[in-house]
Amino acid sequence: MLIVAAAGSEVLSDLHEKLLMRMRRIRFACTNDADGWKSALEEHEEMLSALKNRNVEHLTSLLTAHMDRGWMRVRDFVKLEYEQR
Repeated sequence: MLIVAAAGSEVLSDLHEKLLMRMRRIRFACTNDADGWKSALEEHEEMLSALKNRNVEHLTSLLTAHMDRGWMRVRDFVKLEYEQR
């Protein structure tokens, strides 16, 4: 959220906030276990470190991998939800 705010774009901030609200349940459901939370925290710490060090290439690769893993978790969660119906 701080990264989005630092961009200084009200449009981006509004869009980001709306997306977060829509995704809140599924985001937390997908990292429901201790390993999931631990992994997510480690990823965020590494991204913050790359941002502080202004290492754009590393931050880009970390963000891309983080988003890819996030989408896979969401996909798997939704698939499991529908299979249980």
